[in-house]
Amino acid sequence: MPFKRVMWLGLALCAAGCVGGGEQTKQADAVTQRFIDALDAKAYPTAYAEVSPEFKATMSEDLFEGFLKRIDHKLGPCQAPVKGGNWRVNATTNGYFRDQGYTRACAKGTLDITISVVVRGGEAKILGYRATSPLLLTD
Repeated sequence: MPFKRVMWLGLALCAAGCVGGGEQTKQADAVTQRFIDALDAKAYPTAYAEVSPEFKATMSEDLFEGFLKRIDHKLGPCQAPVKGGNWRVNATTNGYFRDQGYTRACAKGTLDITISVVVRGGEAKILGYRATSPLLLTD
């Protein structure tokens, strides 16, 4: 196959992959916003209600709440999260997966977070919440 055809085929496949997932993206955005809103309101049970069964299997609600309270204690009040350029999307037969990075400016330092979402059967849930800051490592 001539190089020009391969290039056009590759471009078409990339465009098809990038355009797909519109509804799943909206669902992922919505659950992420509800989750962030619940965290900001310190409504930790409400935030925990948005997480996936996989998340619940690895972290109990009490541990989740303790983790979030530690972040609050160590970093103080935080401003609204700002989306970073670090994101990843993967659509498989097991679901639509998205990781989105954010940065939050807090009273005592910066908090970098990644929120992972899975959309399955028309329902979006939080699959993971990773928070990093050097302040979380100190007492």
